[in-house]
Amino acid sequence: MDAESMGNRHTAEGNNAPGKQNSSLHDRLITAGVGLAILAAWLFFYQTILLQIVLAALGVLLLYEMLSVTRCMKNPFILLLSFFYAAVVPFLVFPSPGLDLSLYYGLATFVYLFCLLAVYLVQHREMHFEDLSFVAFISIAIPASLSFAIRIRESFPTDGLFFFLLALGGAWFTDTSSFFAGTLLGRHKLCPEISPKKTVEGFFGGIVGSVLLCIVTGWIYSLICGLKGADVTIFYWQLAVFGATSALAAVLGDLSASMIKRQCGAKDYGAILPGMGGGMDRFDSVLLVLPYTYFFLQLFPILVRS
Repeated sequence: MDAESMGNRHTAEGNNAPGKQNSSLHDRLITAGVGLAILAAWLFFYQTILLQIVLAALGVLLLYEMLSVTRCMKNPFILLLSFFYAAVVPFLVFPSPGLDLSLYYGLATFVYLFCLLAVYLVQHREMHFEDLSFVAFISIAIPASLSFAIRIRESFPTDGLFFFLLALGGAWFTDTSSFFAGTLLGRHKLCPEISPKKTVEGFFGGIVGSVLLCIVTGWIYSLICGLKGADVTIFYWQLAVFGATSALAAVLGDLSASMIKRQCGAKDYGAILPGMGGGMDRFDSVLLVLPYTYFFLQLFPILVRS
């Protein structure tokens, strides 16, 4: 569940009692604090294999939540195979001296699809092709999206951590800005059939918040680089464009995940994050923003070093 939805729910008439609102907010604050501490520790080891380990665990978690909500696959062999594939992908997308890991990434994907089709042929009476197709799509898409965190690190060895933070911050701050804008100004529904609590005002508030966050983060990063004796020039107009467009990617990811939940009759993807739902409820927007960040930076650099 995104921050805007929580904010609008609190303002709706008769939805929740004040005690429940306070309890939910308390849980969200505690979860956010613990999450920030874990994120800080993770970022400290950003240049180590811990990044791949966390991405592998996160990929398995998100895949598990998505398959649990949709209930589209009950074959234990396919489930274990999908989890194994999601865990392996983060270790196959970064360069290694004398080893073409992209070849093994392609091979792993081929073997995974080969096994899916083989099981489908054997158990075609118990399986629906639509379910199998969804499992294949989600199992490939989630780890592929998360692996762009590694691609960003390896493509930009000096500034990769800054770009990674921009991607995470842009995705999550879009939700936070939507929360405040939707709470204070929300009047017009954005897409009531998919996410009834979202508003047009919250949507634009999220875009503005993302732009401001990117600009401020870029300015702080330039100051830090200056203190270290590095001459860095930030292209703020391109940074602003990135902030606005990455916010659109975040909203698209959020709405897509919400649409799946709504069609499956689920409120959240899980309860692993008290007050926030499951991991997918927090990372649905990140799944699109990470690859978008990588491709944007390849086409439109937002800083240069002298």
